[in-house]
Amino acid sequence: MAAAVSEPGTIAFSVKYSGKEIQINSLSSDSSLAQLQSLLYEATRVAPDNMKLLGLKGKNLSVSSAKLSELGVKNGSKLMLIGTPDAEIKQVTEEKHESVEFLEDNEAYCDGEVKLEHRPEYLDKIERRIREYKITELQAPRAGKKLLVLDIDYTFFDHKSVGSHIDELTRPYIHHLLTVAYPHYDIAIWSATSMKWIYSKLGEMRLFASEMFKISLLVDSLACISVYCEEDEANVNVKPLAVIWGQYPQYSASNTIMIDDIRRNFAMNPQSGLRIRPFRQAHQHRQHDRELIRIAEYLEAIADVEDFRELDHRRWEKYAAKRAKKRAKLEQKQGDSANPDSAGPA
Repeated sequence: MAAAVSEPGTIAFSVKYSGKEIQINSLSSDSSLAQLQSLLYEATRVAPDNMKLLGLKGKNLSVSSAKLSELGVKNGSKLMLIGTPDAEIKQVTEEKHESVEFLEDNEAYCDGEVKLEHRPEYLDKIERRIREYKITELQAPRAGKKLLVLDIDYTFFDHKSVGSHIDELTRPYIHHLLTVAYPHYDIAIWSATSMKWIYSKLGEMRLFASEMFKISLLVDSLACISVYCEEDEANVNVKPLAVIWGQYPQYSASNTIMIDDIRRNFAMNPQSGLRIRPFRQAHQHRQHDRELIRIAEYLEAIADVEDFRELDHRRWEKYAAKRAKKRAKLEQKQGDSANPDSAGPA
């Protein structure tokens, strides 16, 4: 696409959105962030409150009155917009995530007198998804591998904070996690957003370009089903793993683990879900966040378990910590053996 040409007194720059470039040539250096957001809303229907603009600089990244010149926008600037259009926002509420919930979250979610995974009306929905929904396959499944299913938003990407580069919003150690998991697991990404956003986010995070791991499957919101949750007294969207299992019978509850920050997404497969602490407010927490290191430790620890249904993923932190401690002792012992003089004089 040809670069935009600015009118006298204006600047010309582009904003990349969903694989396309939006040319901006009607604003000046003195125009405000709010004016830019208004133009972008007209072009994308992403509400300003849901916009995340990557490439801005300075201290006023979220101040709507800030001038574009204060944000480093000039002729030839290239920005990236991340955000979900109004029409695609299906879930308007999210669970509150307090740390105590991860210690006391032992109750089944949304179950009434009959467990959700046994309700015939929901099983019928799953059957339709298996028949009609096409999972995006990037790499064929490998023989003998288990399946790791990962969410994106708040699991390893903070999609509501503001940053000048996507790395600032990406959870630390996601590449480490996938590198550790890949020898044992095929990797699937399942996000309750559209496929174009999955491609956009993963591409910007360079998760398609690694030589250390490959993503096998992509699954978007169209594979989700709605169920009635008595706890919330409302219909909620969930991620039934049986949609994947129905199309890829080599995977099942015995060899699949799903990692997500929202508990209700496991409603149809409570045994297979590991609820991760959400990655929010990236600027405050990114420096100290080690969650994915511990998750990688756990995934490696259980890789040889024949049947995952024997595991209680709610105890994953204790399991991972215990294994990390054993591994550290073994490495220390091996180091002492390799350097006998380090033990001191006899």
